Amino acid sequence: MDKLNQAQLIGLAQNPNAPTSTLLALLGTGDHEIQRRVLSTPHVPAQVWDAAVTHPDEHVRRMVANNRYAPPEQRARLVTDPAADVRIATAQGPSALRETVPPLPEHAYAVLAEDADRRVREALAGRHDIPPSTRRTLCADQDPGVRAAAVHAWPDPPDDITDRLLADPVPSVRRTAALKVVARRPELVPALLADDELDDYDKATKVAKTARLDRETALRLARHEDPDFREAVAANPHTPADLVAELARDPEHEVRLAVSMRPELTEEQRAAIDYHVAPKDFVRPPGWAWERLDDLQTMRRCATSAHPALRRAAAYSPYLPPDLVDLLAEDDDFSVRLLLTEHHPSPPPALLLSTLLENPFISRFDELSRPEFPRENLRRFATSDDPGARALAAHDPDAPPDLIERLSHDPDPGVRRVMASDPRLPRPRLLALLADRETATAAAANPALPREVMTALMT
Repeated sequence: MDKLNQAQLIGLAQNPNAPTSTLLALLGTGDHEIQRRVLSTPHVPAQVWDAAVTHPDEHVRRMVANNRYAPPEQRARLVTDPAADVRIATAQGPSALRETVPPLPEHAYAVLAEDADRRVREALAGRHDIPPSTRRTLCADQDPGVRAAAVHAWPDPPDDITDRLLADPVPSVRRTAALKVVARRPELVPALLADDELDDYDKATKVAKTARLDRETALRLARHEDPDFREAVAANPHTPADLVAELARDPEHEVRLAVSMRPELTEEQRAAIDYHVAPKDFVRPPGWAWERLDDLQTMRRCATSAHPALRRAAAYSPYLPPDLVDLLAEDDDFSVRLLLTEHHPSPPPALLLSTLLENPFISRFDELSRPEFPRENLRRFATSDDPGARALAAHDPDAPPDLIERLSHDPDPGVRRVMASDPRLPRPRLLALLADRETATAAAANPALPREVMTALMT
């Protein structure tokens, strides 16, 4: 097929009105991109899933294994797949940032936990959502990498498991188990932070940030030549006050920033520290706030702080009451407003629109599918200088077909593609855009595309 026809078939694979016979034919094209698009929509018919699970190309079967739209009973059929890479993908499961992916049936996890290939078991062990019985099996696995991965991913392993793994014959397993329970077993801290263990950089800094340190260890790390260790101690809630005061004057900004977010500081004390948070700076929420997103008193303290990073931390909380939502919706820090739209279940509709218009990131349209997004009179943006704003006109339920047709001639290809997928687009213009490689994919995905045209694209 030529590149125009490939672009058309990629769009047809996503068309919600494409018949099952067409989708099955597209699945048999051998083009991996077309096949991926067939399986990347929430309206895949059961027959198509059946064909994909039994497809002779293991690449297609892997698409099912890590597909968030695939029904769990279909993914479960792959636990005995002859290809190890398919079983590994099944063990890893689909990735989803916000949506909850339904788990596999429990028997499927048990099969994967006994897989002959160590890589399958290790991939399964790295998941956080497997049944406790499966986790126990993996913590007793013959392979040390599997045992370590299993205890590392277990949110709160029971004492009998950690006791056994703390006595494991393999040092890396013992260390992973110790890191998992160090918060409740402070006697493990000195060994984990011994000088010869600091090479395990990420894990050592995590311990230095959270564990209860003795005075000697805290002093050694607070004056360590590596600023990352000083930053970790600066964030540690157990660090003595005199060391905190010393770190507040550290030459490294990230160290001073960590001090500025400590929970015991007053607003005046925070303001006295030389730190800055630029609009595009990514600052991780401090642990004391991140662990209490459901605590109203903590969130109120963060939301009303003059510290932008603490207000951002509050914006992560889906539990904020209406008064704090309204307060943060008016925040002068764009990241606060953006995080609020991304994480709160009920952000103000006007905020969703204003944030989209202001957002400079590739994620600017992510919230457009939310039912509360305000769609009334979006056609008013049809003459905007911003192409993204002009494209919003297609999401106005009352936008007339002649406006959609006019915007389908827009100089910006992104705007033309949005209009090409709009069912209100007059048919002659839809067919013209279907013949243009730049807009062919969007036009072929248009649910108003006639069936006879779909057939013609396939032939």
